Amino acid sequence: MPSLSTPQAQDKTLEVEAESSSKLQKHTKSKVRSRAEHKPETIMPPLQALLDAGKQLPKLIGFTNQKGGVGKSTCSVHLVDWLIRQGYRALLIDADGQQCSSPWARELGHPFEIISDPDLLFTRLLELREDPQYEVVVVDGPGNASETTKTILNCVDLALIPIKESLFDVVSTGRILDYLRQSQTVRGGSPRAALFFSNVDERTLAYRDAKASIEQCRVTLLRSAVYQRACITDSPGQAKTVFGVNRKEVRDSAKRFEQLFLEALEVYNG
Repeated sequence: MPSLSTPQAQDKTLEVEAESSSKLQKHTKSKVRSRAEHKPETIMPPLQALLDAGKQLPKLIGFTNQKGGVGKSTCSVHLVDWLIRQGYRALLIDADGQQCSSPWARELGHPFEIISDPDLLFTRLLELREDPQYEVVVVDGPGNASETTKTILNCVDLALIPIKESLFDVVSTGRILDYLRQSQTVRGGSPRAALFFSNVDERTLAYRDAKASIEQCRVTLLRSAVYQRACITDSPGQAKTVFGVNRKEVRDSAKRFEQLFLEALEVYNG
């Protein structure tokens, strides 16, 4: 026999359904509001955050060392690429007679100039200091203690000196540090400078010993270092840098470069 419902029972059912619908709407609104409240904030690029904190970019940055094969070209191109990716107008000066960095910059589509003559380089760097076309000029120096190396130290605002972990590399750094101190004496403390380990195997005893030796110098040793990685070695041949490549090893190397550059800018700002 079919059940009979009274008018009162039907009214009660409608009230329950209306109450359930109201609770569901309130719950849905609460979830939407909760999501909005916990929406992640836009993360500011690290360099912009540094500049917003009152720090400044050096106009002229030079990578120098009297020894070749320590990563000057690699770091120079990566710095230019890092700056341009963040919207800054950066120029690479290839002052190394071997011209390793300029073909790489050409493949990346970044502006560059090739100037290895010390007199021409000196004149051009003075011009670029006053040129508003570029916000940062990065100089890739030669692997020797030549007049070109001295010119770079006599012009740049920030000198970055990459070194490897071998005893020979550490000892040979003494000459470039002598040139640096001469420039700082003449220029009233400029350029600001820092040493950093580049293309090193972080697992070796030689690396740990080299860190202990370099820390005795009167020049700042950056905590950040560039480790030996295939993705860095392969970058020039692939016409790219480690920035923007979505693989874990490459992302890790990109993060290390960024930490290195940010720490170097902190040194420049004192």
